[in-house]
Amino acid sequence: MKKLFLPLLLLVPLLAAQAVTIENGDFSQKKDRWSGDGDVIGLDAVGNPAETPETTAGYALEIKLHTSDWSYLEQRLNTAREPGELKELKITYEVQALPDYVPLADSPAYTTTGEVPDWKTDNWYYGREEVVYPKASFVVRLTDKHYRYAPRTIPSDGAWRTLKLDFQMLKEKDRVLRFMFPPGTGTIRIRNIQQVQ
Repeated sequence: MKKLFLPLLLLVPLLAAQAVTIENGDFSQKKDRWSGDGDVIGLDAVGNPAETPETTAGYALEIKLHTSDWSYLEQRLNTAREPGELKELKITYEVQALPDYVPLADSPAYTTTGEVPDWKTDNWYYGREEVVYPKASFVVRLTDKHYRYAPRTIPSDGAWRTLKLDFQMLKEKDRVLRFMFPPGTGTIRIRNIQQVQ
């Protein structure tokens, strides 16, 4: 009996570590599991739009900015976490801001009160109890017990870049991962959103 019980105990941490799963992060099933703006496009081997996607590159979600409001892409995550299980979420994703991608320098859609206008946009994370809209090239927000924000800057040069996020000290089992794109003009693409250990 002890021999059977020990392997089960060893398996529990592995199951807990895999409790959060980002589904359809490669957009191979179009926008299944995702809600929000944008359209799924096929890509060729170097990451350019293609009528018939090549398996090595696959798909991306393409978002055209609204001139007066934020655009977004989100997925609800259910971690089914028991106390003591997974308390952080690490993800990687690729983003491409085309040369015409120009967020507005000023907009009533940005939060201008408190310390939000002073938030930095490179490798910084912020927590708030309320919804805010910081000025940035784009923002990743994770809804947990509070709102976790990761404002980011990306050049509008058409290059694909791999970015990483690590949300720590999470409290709730139900979370919403949201990619937020500010008002402006132009196009941005995102692909290969995945959880990493």
